[in-house]
Amino acid sequence: MMRIYIEKLSKETIKNIENRAYSREELEKICTIVKKKDRDKRKGFRRACLITAIVWAVIILLSLPAATTVLYYSLAAIACFSIILLLGIKYIAADKMKRQYLKALRKGYPDWENQLGASFFSNSSETDLPLSSGYDIGVPFVQIRQTELPAANERFRFVIEDMFVLNNRIGLVVVGFVKGTVKKGAKAYVIFPEYHTVRETNIIDMEIPLEGKGFQKVNSASDCHVSLLVSGFAQKSEQLKNAVITNVLSS
Repeated sequence: MMRIYIEKLSKETIKNIENRAYSREELEKICTIVKKKDRDKRKGFRRACLITAIVWAVIILLSLPAATTVLYYSLAAIACFSIILLLGIKYIAADKMKRQYLKALRKGYPDWENQLGASFFSNSSETDLPLSSGYDIGVPFVQIRQTELPAANERFRFVIEDMFVLNNRIGLVVVGFVKGTVKKGAKAYVIFPEYHTVRETNIIDMEIPLEGKGFQKVNSASDCHVSLLVSGFAQKSEQLKNAVITNVLSS
């Protein structure tokens, strides 16, 4: 049996957008990708509509010599069904990814909805978004206050030793040794000791090295080497070397 594949945003991406897990730069990149795919889908849908219109024009011309009332009603009914089918395809498949993105954007980033959401309804090219430039090393330490401390057995401290970017994932992978217990999905802070600044982040995913070779995805890790996929960073930077990731903010 043939399976119909409808391209859509992953549940993880939608959840991260709704939870404000992405930086402005990451969100703009997601917007650019979704916008390009949306335009490709709309082009395909317009092509399908054109082909359908041509086919119906040919059918009507060929039916004229033997036209009867029953035939007219039959053609009209089939034509209405074709229009309803095309509208259904447009809603279910052609517009699905755009609807998912805009809905998540409205929930997670209402302050950026007017700018990023409006780009889907303009005639500009898919590469015209003004991507954020520069590398943000956070805000002065005194500007962020932690309102709720995690339990003592859930606190961790992680020093970044190395980092790399994954081709098909949003975020940055950082490698190092964690002291305490780090959990997937946890809110954390990236502290830049040299600059006395801090940035908020989320632990999107994590894995630990195996004794032989390779890595294993885990939901938590304690007192071991671990790789963390963190939000808010889209590129490597020397400023991140020796920065500290922790869920306990202290001066």
